Amino acid sequence: MIKELTTQSPKTFIAFLRGINVGGKNKIAMADLRDSFEIWGFSNIATFLASGNICFDSSLKSAEEIMQTIEKVLKNHLDWKYRPWRDHWKT
Repeated sequence: MIKELTTQSPKTFIAFLRGINVGGKNKIAMADLRDSFEIWGFSNIATFLASGNICFDSSLKSAEEIMQTIEKVLKNHLDWKYRPWRDHWKT
């Protein structure tokens, strides 16, 4: 799920990635997640606990573009094989 938090550019978003670090499975280190987001052009990245919830800035124009980019980050950099969300809020 992606939620836009600001209307300025770059915009601030928060992503609620499901299935990360649940019950000791699907482990992703939050430092690796932050580093991967930075490589793909996101900035001001902050993770919350080890939950997969991540706040970041992006100059991409839509939540859909951001979701596609995050899916690439997870697949290509973190070897994640699952869809990270069920639904999302479009902005």
